[in-house]
Amino acid sequence: MARKPDIEAQKRQLEAAVEAACARIVTQSSKDVRQVRMNAERKDAAGLVAACDAELALRGDHDFTAEEAATAQEVAASLEDKPLRDRIVAAFEALPARDYEEELVRVIDAHPGANYAVIHKEFSRKDTALVAGHLIYDRFGYFRSLIGTEADQSSLLLIKGAKGKQVTWQLRPEAQAAFASLGVLAAVSA
Repeated sequence: MARKPDIEAQKRQLEAAVEAACARIVTQSSKDVRQVRMNAERKDAAGLVAACDAELALRGDHDFTAEEAATAQEVAASLEDKPLRDRIVAAFEALPARDYEEELVRVIDAHPGANYAVIHKEFSRKDTALVAGHLIYDRFGYFRSLIGTEADQSSLLLIKGAKGKQVTWQLRPEAQAAFASLGVLAAVSA
């Protein structure tokens, strides 16, 4: 007599495999995450497809190798419960601000609440918004769990408001304190 397959056991085994795959994708290369997604889609594993989509959306146009993804996840895990100021300090100690990044931070700090046009005019480069975004983008792992909580990556460091039709920029107090402790800005008085 042939044994009847234990459907419930097979379901549990499949769910465990999907859960393990979901946990692994944060350390896989972007190429591998896309492949896992394609395989999951063929197997109608909607939960895994959704996890891959979320991971790829979080990474944006980062095309991580497995080593880069694992390092970013490791850094993110080490900072999981840290406040924003501590993450900024850690990020810029690990990858110090380039001269032009420091310049942009100083320009924004010198003109708190100024509109983008003023910041752009005072900054010596033509790629103001790109440089602002790369303050976070290039230090992805340090801000991984915070990405997506704001309208864009630079908003983790900036308070963006509006004056009429103009967007205004101001350093968040945590960013101002972090950059002061790093020596990028003058010390903030309490």
